[in-house]
Amino acid sequence: MTTTTTEMAFTREDMLDPIERMFEREYSNKYNVFEELLTTTEGGSGLADLAYVQGSEKGLHVVRIEESYRDCLTNVNAGVHSLSKIESNYRWLAVPLHEFRDGEDAFNELLHKTCKRRGFGLIAVQQKGLGVSAKVLLEPSKTEGNFLPLYGDLRQKWLEASRGRTSRGEYRVIDYTL
Repeated sequence: MTTTTTEMAFTREDMLDPIERMFEREYSNKYNVFEELLTTTEGGSGLADLAYVQGSEKGLHVVRIEESYRDCLTNVNAGVHSLSKIESNYRWLAVPLHEFRDGEDAFNELLHKTCKRRGFGLIAVQQKGLGVSAKVLLEPSKTEGNFLPLYGDLRQKWLEASRGRTSRGEYRVIDYTL
């Protein structure tokens, strides 16, 4: 991989904050929660880096961050292979834009088609001005279900963040399982 002076290699940590800002901008909800995922046991047997609960228990977005474009398609423990093992309402793959561009001739169409066929969203992280930003390249499809119980204490964090909210009809939402 070669980069120009305007492009830089991004680490997982470099990409977390811009991805969170993208979710707040594009999928904002008053009762949302972000959680960095650090283990392979959360959400199934795949690997994920970030979970975002978008306002309800059936609005769980999970992001797999890849620093290398090549790993997205070829590494069975990373990219689309790992994301296939994760259970959530929306599944996303995030790659640096310059990595995506470097794979343009050989793999971009294949990655885009593979993500679309599997229902995954695709996020590009790029240098923008003096900072780093993320943008949606492909929207994911939704998988119905409540997957929050698979993510340890994420459900509890979301309940605490949304405690006291009211639903339609002004009924207070109460969780009797606490």
